[in-house]
Amino acid sequence: MKKETVRSNLSAHGTLEFLTKLSVLKGTPRKGWIVKAGIERPESVADHVYRTAMMALVLSFERPDLDKQRLLEMALIHDLAEITVGDLMPEEKIGPKAELKAELEIISSLESRVRKRFLLLLTEYHEGKSPEAIMLKQIDKLEMALQAQEYVREGNDRKKFEDFRLTAKRSIHEPNLIALLGEIDSLD
Repeated sequence: MKKETVRSNLSAHGTLEFLTKLSVLKGTPRKGWIVKAGIERPESVADHVYRTAMMALVLSFERPDLDKQRLLEMALIHDLAEITVGDLMPEEKIGPKAELKAELEIISSLESRVRKRFLLLLTEYHEGKSPEAIMLKQIDKLEMALQAQEYVREGNDRKKFEDFRLTAKRSIHEPNLIALLGEIDSLD
């Protein structure tokens, strides 16, 4: 009984360590909005991850062929590297291997089976080959386009967001996401 309690305490400690690290994402602003669009108080990485996950959930109902749980888990952890590397703009990206290394450090305190699941999902996301990873990468860009549109609707200069919109248009090829992107663009 004592060994089980010790193991449980170690597991709880490692879990708490990981969960505490997540708070960094709540205070990490999305850098592209600051640098490229001049937004003074942009959304945080945590804001972005939350809406991306909600979008994945809602949109997964249109794609019953996708593994909904896998898609949601991937959406929730897809930006974990930003805890240590910060929110990097595309031209600053460090590459999937370096991101995975950062993510491994972040998840290192988690219990083995959780750590293995996260590693599997993060690797899958970086490789971008599974249907869920392909879909999530597009949803990630759709969320960015929606956020850009919201900044425009708040009175910011539309021209400052053209690169964000073009990136989304180049990245999205799923028909239902293309339709949503068209709806976003029509909000002007």
